[in-house]
Amino acid sequence: RERRKQDRKCEKPPHPLLLCGGGARVNPAHRIAGRIRRFTSLSQSRNKRDSARRPGQGIRRTARGSRFIRQIAALPYRTDGPAVDAPVRVLLITSRENKRWVIPKGKPIRGLEPHRAAAHEAYEEAGVSGIPCPSPLGTYRYRKVKRGGETRGAKVAVFPLAVLRQADEWPEQDERETRWFSLAEAAEAVDEPQLKGMIAGFRAPVAPVG
Repeated sequence: RERRKQDRKCEKPPHPLLLCGGGARVNPAHRIAGRIRRFTSLSQSRNKRDSARRPGQGIRRTARGSRFIRQIAALPYRTDGPAVDAPVRVLLITSRENKRWVIPKGKPIRGLEPHRAAAHEAYEEAGVSGIPCPSPLGTYRYRKVKRGGETRGAKVAVFPLAVLRQADEWPEQDERETRWFSLAEAAEAVDEPQLKGMIAGFRAPVAPVG
């Protein structure tokens, strides 16, 4: 029994703790496996989720009284190698309407923390899952074009997502294209100036040693 206790103390998780978004700690990958499975099950009931949203959820008013949509987004990334200075790549997807390059995003999901909701959107739109950072990288604004040509301002909080895997199939696979870009290429590909700056200045979090 004592030997078993010592073995447990010596065991190391398969993925080290990561630091991101101002030093917030994230659970190791093996601890979020259950959450990833929940994201998968959530994607199978998107219509039910949408109908469960309260009227006006995700909409905020500015000081002048105008309305804008509050959204969450994921910035999926990976590093090309284990070195500290290894090149970083980010995953972009095409929008469904005009096929421009964007990051996975959507409205907040009731019952999920913002970074987990962002991870859910990344799975649903790009098929990727991994470790979401609980601290946002920043926010950007854009004009969302709704059906019928109406536009509305949207404010998006962006959460880094350390990608561990990409599924063979996912809900919006046939509706979007996915592609890995270097940071410079991704910053050039997106349209929003604030998002360009976030991507260009992004640095992958460094895992603590030991």
